[in-house]
Amino acid sequence: MIKINLYPYKKTKRGLSIEFELLIYISTLLFIGILLFFINIKINNQINYLASIKSKKQNLNNLLIKKVRIVNNYKRQLKELNYKIKVIKKIRKSQNMPVIYLNELVTNFIKDKLWFTYLKLSSNKNIDLSGVALDNQVLAQYIKNLRNSKYTKEVYLKQSEKRKIMGYNLVSFSFKLVTKKL
Repeated sequence: MIKINLYPYKKTKRGLSIEFELLIYISTLLFIGILLFFINIKINNQINYLASIKSKKQNLNNLLIKKVRIVNNYKRQLKELNYKIKVIKKIRKSQNMPVIYLNELVTNFIKDKLWFTYLKLSSNKNIDLSGVALDNQVLAQYIKNLRNSKYTKEVYLKQSEKRKIMGYNLVSFSFKLVTKKL
């Protein structure tokens, strides 16, 4: 079966002409191209500006790193100097100690009843002492006097024996004196 369309045919109005559409298309492309060109210029300017800022900050960073190294070097030198000053003060303080120890030995000395034959001050500030005493009471009194000294920590008697020296009965002794750390 055949269908026949009896409705009137509508004439559609033809749109814009091809030339006009082509002109709109080209002008749109040209506008987008110009817009992209200016956007590209603006982005390149921002990139150059940021690169210059980065370069300046990098130079400043390098300068500050050098200054920090100098400051750290000064800090290290100051620490070394403080350590050296501390050591010098300690040495100065302990420099007089042998004289003080010897002074204590002499001030507690019982005159004409006690004689030293050997005296050694070791590096750890201990004193080894040997000598001769008139009798045990003189030796005991001397050791007691040394123990009461503010610079003496302890006195250890190593040896005490009677000896006949040049016809006299004397007491030969040897002891170790441990000094206090001041």
